[in-house]
Amino acid sequence: MLVIGHRGASAYAPENTLSALKLAVEQGANGVEIDVQLTKDGKLVVIHDWKVDRTTNGKGYIYQLDFDYIRSLDCGSWFSEEFKGERVPTLKEVFEVVPKDVLLNIEIKEIERGRADIEKLVLKEIYEADRLESVVISSFHHSIIQSLHKLEPKLKLALLTASEILNLPKYLDDNGLVSYSYHPEINLITKNTVKELEEKGIKTFVWTVNTVIDYQWLDSIGVHGVITNYPDVMLKENNK
Repeated sequence: MLVIGHRGASAYAPENTLSALKLAVEQGANGVEIDVQLTKDGKLVVIHDWKVDRTTNGKGYIYQLDFDYIRSLDCGSWFSEEFKGERVPTLKEVFEVVPKDVLLNIEIKEIERGRADIEKLVLKEIYEADRLESVVISSFHHSIIQSLHKLEPKLKLALLTASEILNLPKYLDDNGLVSYSYHPEINLITKNTVKELEEKGIKTFVWTVNTVIDYQWLDSIGVHGVITNYPDVMLKENNK
């Protein structure tokens, strides 16, 4: 089973920072998951929330802020003084610190769905970094998945869900959704869903898995990967 660091090794370093990503890689994670948003002036930054308030010393919605302002913010002190001065990274910087043999799961977040250029910008950076084979793009906005498949059929795509979709295989077919993997919240997954999707060649990566008990249960029902804040703990269990 693949172990993917949720926003990096986010139990030990501030989420979605280069420090958290480097640590996940050092711990031996098979992959890392990040969140990407578009600034007001069209830059791709790695941050989870719609607003900078929780994880930086600034305020405001990402899509209403310029990159230079976001870049000036401290995104480490909220977590620990040890990380004071950490900056919100760009997608390009993430490609520079995450090796090609580590799967990079990029979740595209987009509060303004009218800005369809985010798909093209992410794809452009994937091409420039030569990472088409080692990237999975996920999104709760399933229209983004549809759009990316049209732009690049070889791209690995993943459906994110935080609520139940009845008859998921039919939903995929009816909506023309081509998916490499399915990324449900842990409370939504069942053994039957894993089996049905596997029959369609679709892997299942579950979030957020932070206990050994959850890991063991997911392993027993055939899940292909876990997205966790504790890559080291899950890797230890994986190697038993």
